[in-house]
Amino acid sequence: MLVAALGHGFGPNAERGVYRTTDGGQNWTRVLSKDDNTGAIDLAFDPDNSHTVYASLWNVRRPPYSAYAPITGPGGGIYKSTDGGANWKEISGQGLPAGKLGRIGLDVSAGQHGKRVYALIDAGNSSGLYRSDNSGEDWTLMSTDARILSRGWYFGEVRSESEKP
Repeated sequence: MLVAALGHGFGPNAERGVYRTTDGGQNWTRVLSKDDNTGAIDLAFDPDNSHTVYASLWNVRRPPYSAYAPITGPGGGIYKSTDGGANWKEISGQGLPAGKLGRIGLDVSAGQHGKRVYALIDAGNSSGLYRSDNSGEDWTLMSTDARILSRGWYFGEVRSESEKP
């Protein structure tokens, strides 16, 4: 079992990252972390292979008296594990936006053997819905429609329906 922990949004804290338990929640180990300013915001398992999981990290802080705090910072990105979350590798595939990334929502489409991955990425002028058809190696920008991109602080999830191979 894995848990994405963003940490509290008002300052740095060491609890940010992805945690894993192998004993039903009795003990937890942090298996993915960047720094005290970057937490985990989403996890997406491959429905065809539960050992493959994707995680997104987000460097975010909500300062007091700020209705629209900065939502992009260094350290954000997409990570992949093929061993149930024990080890992680950052995905920097062709077609992903460069620079500071904001909130990233992830999903893996069932019926595609884990090859089709979606990422809703808040990245300034490069924000959009991205799709990979080869397990995160390469990415294509699918949409920049403002209806799916606005209010990224609150609404940054993406969900796909099962697709036939």
